Amino acid sequence: KQTIRWAGDPNKPVTMGNDNVPRLSPRGSFSLWEEERRGVSSPWSHAFVDAAADLRRTLLDLLLKKAEEVARANSELEVLNQQLSETAVELETQAEELLRQRGEREELLLREREARVEAEEANRAKAEFLAMMSHELRTPLNAIGGYAQMLEMGIRGPVNKQQITDLDRIQQSQRHLLGLINNILNFARVEAGQLALNIEDFELGPLFSEVESLVLPQLESKGVEFDCRMPEETLVVRADAEKIRQILLNLLSNAIKFTPQGGSIMLSSAKGADSVVVSVKDTGRGVPSDRLQMIFEPFIQVDRLTANNDGIGLGLAISRELARKLGGEINAVSEVGKGSTFSLIIPSA
Repeated sequence: KQTIRWAGDPNKPVTMGNDNVPRLSPRGSFSLWEEERRGVSSPWSHAFVDAAADLRRTLLDLLLKKAEEVARANSELEVLNQQLSETAVELETQAEELLRQRGEREELLLREREARVEAEEANRAKAEFLAMMSHELRTPLNAIGGYAQMLEMGIRGPVNKQQITDLDRIQQSQRHLLGLINNILNFARVEAGQLALNIEDFELGPLFSEVESLVLPQLESKGVEFDCRMPEETLVVRADAEKIRQILLNLLSNAIKFTPQGGSIMLSSAKGADSVVVSVKDTGRGVPSDRLQMIFEPFIQVDRLTANNDGIGLGLAISRELARKLGGEINAVSEVGKGSTFSLIIPSA
């Protein structure tokens, strides 16, 4: 049994040289053992000494390689730790940004809800005001119309032809103002959600005939040709018949207003998969494409200078709102100088 003493610090088996190359700290252990055993043990043959030296070199090489691997792994770990630290800082920054954005989003949602409540209150106040004013204005206008009729009938005494003409003009103006006020009242009711609907199934054919008889006086007085194409088959829709009549009258009156003498207007229908499309096509002056959607806005008239300015721009706005309340829609296509086509889409029965 032999004891070999360790030459060097056993707690630091690997050290770095000045050339930055790792070395084994107890590199003199084998030499120390060899010196101590010299003359004590039997002499070694050269073969044993060379084998021991080769074994020593092999072990040293293995230890150096492992030391290099450990140093490399430590270096990689340091880089990884640095990257993880940077990533942690970035994640913390992103978390703070997300919290800030969340706070801003919640504040925006709160403001939006407050603004919506204020807008709804303002809309209700406006609707109530318009309804009240319309009622207050209709009462004296109806009185004006009634007194004009009494005078025209000679109840208050005889009237001459000129006076009859003037009284007729008074009644025309009274009916015009009354129509404008009724439009304002209807629009206020639609916006306030106070519109009562009577949804039922009905045929379009009889409604076409009724509408045609109502607009014929306007067509004849302006000299505009009217082509009312009755449905070839029984078309039944599910809607409010009174509201559909009002929409069609608005669309036809609008077409008559902007169609010159000698022009034409066509009323037609077509059946779709789950709807019916009623079209009003005219040969009027048309609407520029960049203004086409404006005509459905309330109190908007595309061209106040050249239009027959006898309205306040509520007919189309009311018509589209009514159509949407009934589950339908109104679309328009137009070309300047060639005319316009307004299409009312109604759910079929």
